[in-house]
Amino acid sequence: MKSNLLTFFVLIMIIMGINALPPPRLNLGIHKDKCMAESGASPESVEKIRNHEAIDDEEGKCFKKCMCLNLGLCDDKMRIKADVLLEKKPFLPADKVLQEIPKCNELKGRNECDTVFTRYLCFWEKVPEVRSHKPW
Repeated sequence: MKSNLLTFFVLIMIIMGINALPPPRLNLGIHKDKCMAESGASPESVEKIRNHEAIDDEEGKCFKKCMCLNLGLCDDKMRIKADVLLEKKPFLPADKVLQEIPKCNELKGRNECDTVFTRYLCFWEKVPEVRSHKPW
């Protein structure tokens, strides 16, 4: 009886411990390497994007599109998904994100790459708190 109770207690502790673990982190490095190869973006452009800076080259903008899609942050119409963004970046002010993302998602560029980058520039401007966190 005591043995069964002890086994039960240990199992409960293991289950509680597993549930208390933080969610697994995204392996941004794999996505970064894949998107750099796919888009042909230069390391300099990628670093500027990482620092939330504007860029002019198409390859860099296509890198951002690739990352956005691969991380699930954009839908098939290249709109930024506010709910996913808040899930992956819980430090952002939810009220501001939910207010500004729809406005940014209305912007359009010359093509899909430019559209994604234009929307992110808007987001970075409207929600400057994102600049305090550098991905990968």
